[in-house]
Amino acid sequence: MEMPARAHRGLIWDLPLRLFHVALLLATGTAFVTQWLGDAWFGWHRLAGCAVLVLILFRCVWGCFGPRYARFSHFMRGPRQALEAATRLSRVRHRASIGHNPLGAWMVMGMLMILGLQALLGLFANDEISEVGPLVGYVTTHLSHVLSHYHRLMSDVILIAIAVHLAAVSYYQWVLKDDLIRPMITGFKESVPLGAAIPSQRLWLAVVLLLLVVGAVLLLILTAPAVPDSLF
Repeated sequence: MEMPARAHRGLIWDLPLRLFHVALLLATGTAFVTQWLGDAWFGWHRLAGCAVLVLILFRCVWGCFGPRYARFSHFMRGPRQALEAATRLSRVRHRASIGHNPLGAWMVMGMLMILGLQALLGLFANDEISEVGPLVGYVTTHLSHVLSHYHRLMSDVILIAIAVHLAAVSYYQWVLKDDLIRPMITGFKESVPLGAAIPSQRLWLAVVLLLLVVGAVLLLILTAPAVPDSLF
């Protein structure tokens, strides 16, 4: 949705979505740092990975039930629209959007899928020494080793995706002069059409959905089978 000239300052990004971004950054950063700090930090690595999974699952649910601009149905468009948005990446042709534009939407979905896949792989991975993911008991020893291999490879993919994401945000911020950072911090964006701002942030719904996701993940972990003796 493109912004007309006559507009005002309005709330676009709800608080749960903004907190999700901060929490995902912290959890992902913690997972990356602790993977290099040795076995003593593996518990924190495992906890950070589970936090990433919970956050991704919450974002998926919030993409269905959250406010307007958080919903996938609002910002997801087909490849044609994304390519069209890519042709407007010059200051002359660029037109600011209220929420995610089609190109940014595909980047968001890509990051969610990559981080979600990494967290999922980590549930069944092991370090081939003594530490395991919380759901290793569900898979065979051979499959756990295979998933561990891809879990390690995905770390490089995530670093590349993060670099691309930061480069894109920087390009919009300083080249196209389209401020993406401040609205994601404050929730408010300038030049929002009358009636386009979200009327509610649905905070209580976010709390309920988050608790349900946390409960589901905990139940899955606590009921997981024991680690097979043959793993190591």
